[in-house]
Amino acid sequence: MSNKQIDTHTFNIGQELHRLASMPEKESQKLEQAVLQVLLFHIGRKSAISGARMLFELNGQGFDMKETRYFREVINKLRKKGYPIGSTGGVKGGYWICQNLAELEEFLNKQLHGPAVDMLEQETAIRKNGKRFYGSQMSFVN
Repeated sequence: MSNKQIDTHTFNIGQELHRLASMPEKESQKLEQAVLQVLLFHIGRKSAISGARMLFELNGQGFDMKETRYFREVINKLRKKGYPIGSTGGVKGGYWICQNLAELEEFLNKQLHGPAVDMLEQETAIRKNGKRFYGSQMSFVN
């Protein structure tokens, strides 16, 4: 990819992020509802919908999305509201509404809790060694 292509691609992503960030609340709610409507046909891990297919479905409903990152943000918002939406990456990855408590617990433990604990362990180690490396030295950046 040439520098011009990279710059254009970055600009397009920036435009799209700005558009989504400034999306009126009503339109944002419509997108959340559309994601939920699609997911209602994908109950249980075995019925997961791929990111590419989700993008296709949402574009078919009139949402102009070029990348999966936009609906992933919506899925994160829905999870923060308590919706039991599972997901996994990889070739057979995708998104689904958890079918039961056991499936929800499996998703939470493998995909959310484990990585969160790992990140906290990394943070703890870096902070501990940061103090050893830098002491109480003042930062050059505020």
